[in-house]
Amino acid sequence: MLGAGARLTVYGGADALRAVRQLIHGVIWPGGAPPLDFATVPLAPGVIFENGHLRLRAFPVSHRATDAFGFLFEVKSRRKMMPEQLDRLGVPSGPERRRLLDGEPVILPDGRQVTPEQVLAPPQPGARLAVVGDTDDAEPLLEAVRGADALIIEATFLERDAAKAKDYGHITAAQAARLAAAAGVRALHLNHISGRYPPAEIETEARAVFPASTVACDFDRIEVRAQGGVERGAGRQGREG
Repeated sequence: MLGAGARLTVYGGADALRAVRQLIHGVIWPGGAPPLDFATVPLAPGVIFENGHLRLRAFPVSHRATDAFGFLFEVKSRRKMMPEQLDRLGVPSGPERRRLLDGEPVILPDGRQVTPEQVLAPPQPGARLAVVGDTDDAEPLLEAVRGADALIIEATFLERDAAKAKDYGHITAAQAARLAAAAGVRALHLNHISGRYPPAEIETEARAVFPASTVACDFDRIEVRAQGGVERGAGRQGREG
């Protein structure tokens, strides 16, 4: 709308995309075409993006009978080269080492063959981050987020207001924490908190079930590592509403 770019592509379920198109064509630019390359891409459960480094999966989320989705970001496992083995076998620096890292065997000038298994360390798992927006039922998410190094999910209500949470299409901090515990998640970050509660109260309720729980703040920087290490950076300004 403010000329920030030449292209806008929106990914989502059919309900969300219908609302986006109505907003674009009926409210923001009524009666005319948007002054940018605008496209919508419908989502379905499964892999929606993949390259040599990252895989992104979408999974269904229950929220007010809409086709909502959560997302799992997976850094692919990788294998590091063992320099001492390369030197011991006489593999020169250059394209030979690149080919070995890519999984191809190489033939050395003296005729010996060196295979990737001889010079690559065991695979190291990549970090896995699950992100869920609004949901009215945490239990169906168990398998989708199982084993994630970090889970970001809403915690709009406290357990004492669980009935109200269900009526409004949300979950409680305790429900989010029970999901994290059952799924073997390593760290839980809570957001979308109702202004009726102090964030510390949300955090206390979640930690009683799952100790590695925190309320995420605007502008927090969180590093998610495959082994579960999480580092929070500077910038704790405000709370998610």
